[in-house]
Amino acid sequence: MLSSGQSDTFTITLNNDSNSALTITTFDDNPIDGTAGIGGGAGVLGSGLVATGVASTCAGAVGSLLNAGDGIRITGGVIPANNSCTVTVNFTAAAQVTQVPITYTNTIAEDAVNVTTPNVVSQTRSATVLVADELRVLKTANPSIAAPGNPVNYVITVQNFSNSVINAVTINDVLPVGFTYLTGVIAGNDFNPTLTAACGVLTETSVLGDVAAQFSVATLPARTAIGSPGACDISFWAMLDPLAADGVATANTIDAGQVCYNAGTTCNGSGVSSGTTTAETTVFSATKRFNNTSSTVTLPEGTIATLSVTLTNISANPLTNVTLSDTFPSDGLGQLQVATPANASTTCGGTVTAVAGTTSLALTGGTVPARAANGTGANGTCVINVDVIGPAGTFDNVAQLAGTQTFANGGTGNITQFDTNTARLVYLSSLLANKSFNPTAVSSGGTSRVSIRLSNSGAVALTNVSVTDPLPAGMVLANPVNAASTCAGSPVFTSAVVGASSITMQGASIAGLGSCDVLFDVVATGAGDWINTIPVGNITADGGIINTTAVTDTLLFQPGTGISVGKTSNPSTLSFPGETSQLTITFTNGTNAVTNMAVTDYFTVDGTVGGALNGMVVAVTPNASTTCTGGTVTAVSGGTQVALSNVSLAASQACTVTVDVSSTSIGGITNFIPIGSITSDQGSTNAGQATTSLTVQSLSLIHI
Repeated sequence: MLSSGQSDTFTITLNNDSNSALTITTFDDNPIDGTAGIGGGAGVLGSGLVATGVASTCAGAVGSLLNAGDGIRITGGVIPANNSCTVTVNFTAAAQVTQVPITYTNTIAEDAVNVTTPNVVSQTRSATVLVADELRVLKTANPSIAAPGNPVNYVITVQNFSNSVINAVTINDVLPVGFTYLTGVIAGNDFNPTLTAACGVLTETSVLGDVAAQFSVATLPARTAIGSPGACDISFWAMLDPLAADGVATANTIDAGQVCYNAGTTCNGSGVSSGTTTAETTVFSATKRFNNTSSTVTLPEGTIATLSVTLTNISANPLTNVTLSDTFPSDGLGQLQVATPANASTTCGGTVTAVAGTTSLALTGGTVPARAANGTGANGTCVINVDVIGPAGTFDNVAQLAGTQTFANGGTGNITQFDTNTARLVYLSSLLANKSFNPTAVSSGGTSRVSIRLSNSGAVALTNVSVTDPLPAGMVLANPVNAASTCAGSPVFTSAVVGASSITMQGASIAGLGSCDVLFDVVATGAGDWINTIPVGNITADGGIINTTAVTDTLLFQPGTGISVGKTSNPSTLSFPGETSQLTITFTNGTNAVTNMAVTDYFTVDGTVGGALNGMVVAVTPNASTTCTGGTVTAVSGGTQVALSNVSLAASQACTVTVDVSSTSIGGITNFIPIGSITSDQGSTNAGQATTSLTVQSLSLIHI
């Protein structure tokens, strides 16, 4: 800002971001006030910005004035590499019209700085300066949103750019249509106008209900510097039209000639408007929530939820005679009701009616606090709370409210009945379930253990719980079924037959907030995933409780390479029967991890359990061992087989079994592990056989 007729400077900085210096040919900034050919002597009203001198820190640059100071020119000069230099312009400013502040914009056009280096283009830049000769008037409005019939605070700022005090400034602010002037203390709100202390006495000539705000300011201070005007702030209040339509935005304008001194002979030469205030006809609103969230609340049936209704007032005065009526919804099977205890409370005063076991909530004679700061601050709010409970179902709850509002001028008006938002509370059946398979994937013929987790999300125990699980095609109960339950009560498997396609358990109990498992083994055959679904209604409990959603899990089909097996004997030749050799069996897993892997090596001519013995036996001292994770080796001295069980192998993992063996016969022995001898939970087995040979030489005597 600058006072008209005063001088100042502005600086242009030329930046060079390249690695080479730039040589200026010419650089014109013309006109410096954005308006060509204003003319007139520097500082003379109407002359705009007139350059009076120019200097530059760019090495070798020469500055000159254009068109008697309308603009400036720089000729020559160097902008250092990766550096900058400046052009400083001295100017004198003048307004165009008396008492009309003006903002000048100095714009440097693109490519205005010409340099010898090709393809270098300067960018456009601009700056502004406000110039006023004496009076400048500003105005603000608060709040930006107000209810009809409520107060709006206006602040008029009168600035003095002259170097002399101005006395007896008068202000005549004609209010927008439908607005009326407020003054005094009304219903506890102080609407008296105020004035900046340094400006002396404020004389108020308007009275309550006037359509204009009129004042006289004793003293308008002089400027303290050429860019720092003296100023007075006059704060006053007006009431928005009580009949204002919703969403209508209104600005308050002080026209030219309405801020004056010298007995009205010298006045502001241009009008000014405040920011707009938009009418919001929803003075009273209410927000309903369950458990303090705007989202849908989902709970197990029988769980207590807290219903809250927050009442909001955007009026400068309290809302009175507030009523609320809320009849709780039903969802076919039952109705929401007040819990025991009700825990009803309110910060809205009045009387709350919420009797445990009934299906409604009411408030009479309530009061919602006023919006703060004479209606310009935070909205007034209060809350009603009550605990509710209900059966399984979806409950969409809406309440009705009404009340009385008081306008800024003390008048009153009824607020007709309106609805709150809809709050949704969903109660789920307390009987929940999920299921899983372990392992989660098997090959065809593999075994997996099914776990059905039954949960009671309610506080009361569930009794006589029953579950029937129909198995999908290709899945049957294993041999053995290994059916078991961790549920309380007297659980009985009434249908758990090996090879059957379903299983049923009855008579279980689940404590409040408790859970238990139903467990059994299945065998799956086929070449695709097995999707196991317990339909809605297949899990039941006393009182008509059922599972309301299907319970599904998928046992994945996992094709893959099998388990390879190899055998060696060391030594492979024995001198006589009874001499010991170490038998080593090596297992290498395929692409799928396996659990509960087992195999038996039968010392028969064909490697089968029923084959004829081949003469190989476990040594007197077996020295049996294994590197297989979890594995157990069974090898009895003199026995005709070696067994391995309970092994877990990761994909591609290898392990061994070693045992000392001997032979009871002379000659060659071949030991087999046939194809398909290995078993596992996943159905993985060996696709090839393993063999090893052991030769026992005949005993010879040497005579001496």
